[in-house]
Amino acid sequence: MKYLSFFAIALLLSSCSATFIPTEVQNGKLLGIMPMKHGKATYQYTSKLQASREDIFRQSRRWAAFHIKNAPSALLIGDNLTGDIIVNGTISGRTYVMNKTNYILPTVNYAASIESYEGSFRVTFTNFWFDGVLSHPVETRLKSLSKKSVSQQLEIIHNEAESMLADIRTFIASEIRESPTTSEK
Repeated sequence: MKYLSFFAIALLLSSCSATFIPTEVQNGKLLGIMPMKHGKATYQYTSKLQASREDIFRQSRRWAAFHIKNAPSALLIGDNLTGDIIVNGTISGRTYVMNKTNYILPTVNYAASIESYEGSFRVTFTNFWFDGVLSHPVETRLKSLSKKSVSQQLEIIHNEAESMLADIRTFIASEIRESPTTSEK
């Protein structure tokens, strides 16, 4: 009886499991939208400023305190000796329309780091992960979802990541009263 119950549960779980496949990469981007680096969707921005590492680090901490949901954890992870801040953030509450039907983007978690240097800083967003019942990285997709639906989800994430990069750049530069002189993505 014990083995029969185990077998029934295993059969039930295997029949309910979702199938994931790799998200297609086009021109070095997930579905031609999210840039890839080292096999992960990654956004990176580097800026030069006429400012000390300490001033850049201070403004990076302020940005994290104002913009990350769990700011205390971001501030605990910040390391003044190295000038690094590492945070986890979320993207949620976004909707998209497909075939005249509204859909909600599942919550997306990501990791971000802000590295402060003398006269420059680098911001990196990576490890994007759909959170929920069927959690998975953005580099994989549910086989049952169409490319169009996944493309719309990735577009929302892409726009949010680009917006956050611009926000960080503007916040740090305006607080230091300098404007970024160079950038790369």
